[in-house]
Amino acid sequence: MFICPNSRLLLVDDNRINLKVAQGLLAKYKANVDEAFSGQESIEKVKDNKYDIIFMDHMMPVMDGLEATRKIRQQCGENGQVPIIALTANVMKESEEMFLENGFDAFLAKPIDKVELFQILDAYVKEEDKIPVEDVEENTLVSKEDLEKLSMKGVDVICGLNLRKQGVDGYLELLELFYTDGLEKVMLIRNLAEVGDYTNYEIQVHGLKSAAANIGAMELSGKAKEHEMAAKDGNYLLIKDDYDTLLKMYDFILSEIEGVLTTYGKLGDAGDKEENLSAIDDKELVKQVEKILELLEDFKPKDAAKSLDELLKFHIASETKNVLHAIRAKLKLYDDDAAEDMLRELLEVLYL
Repeated sequence: MFICPNSRLLLVDDNRINLKVAQGLLAKYKANVDEAFSGQESIEKVKDNKYDIIFMDHMMPVMDGLEATRKIRQQCGENGQVPIIALTANVMKESEEMFLENGFDAFLAKPIDKVELFQILDAYVKEEDKIPVEDVEENTLVSKEDLEKLSMKGVDVICGLNLRKQGVDGYLELLELFYTDGLEKVMLIRNLAEVGDYTNYEIQVHGLKSAAANIGAMELSGKAKEHEMAAKDGNYLLIKDDYDTLLKMYDFILSEIEGVLTTYGKLGDAGDKEENLSAIDDKELVKQVEKILELLEDFKPKDAAKSLDELLKFHIASETKNVLHAIRAKLKLYDDDAAEDMLRELLEVLYL
């Protein structure tokens, strides 16, 4: 085992859950890790920064990992001539050859296995940057009480906990990300299916496949994989006939997660029933949402988050409250731009 605090790594993935998992696995190596949420953003980061290793997701919307890697090699000069590792769920022999032919140095299967990650880092981190340390296994014992509180139908919680060795707090963070992402992705996947945009449908269910596996929702992951393969093979009839089933499974898992997050106080105070909370009238609600938006526009995200937490202590219609929770999660991810957009959209609804 070693740490590499002088190494600088770039993680590229449009799925924040996958990024969170990768960040958690890399934490023990003490490396400096940057993130990019798209192929284009990765190119800009590589132009401006010297990285030791780039971990590049294969399937992303607009610009996939293959195109991003080619452009990094062509447009980023010396900064682009570093090891690039493909992150992919496609691990067949022909896929390996495809990655190597398109400028990648190696690939890492998703969900990421910590042993395989160590092998990649051992191969590509510079020897002079490795500092040997004793490999101490993290203590991730979970109490019987926590296992009972975490219990969800359709989710193998023990698998989700053991897969990443992250403990209850880390697992709850992952569940919160999955939940927040799902509030947006369910409708997006439905729209893509209904308009017949099967290229982007494949990308979204591919992301759902790995994200669901990361939390232990293996049946949902398997169903997403089935739809990914159908899109890849042009079996659009299966998608048309079955996408509603996929989304009902997705919705069900989200509702199970919502229950757990509520129990742990991640979606309001689990000790207070909604009807016992103080009321807030419509005009004051709009005023508070406007205030939060102004704080974000003034580059004061911490103050905005604090004001949002205070607002969530009031009795608010469930649909509006769900949106506010999603905005709070965006702020936790430092995705201030997305939070601003969601606040503006919410205000448009509240103004009506």
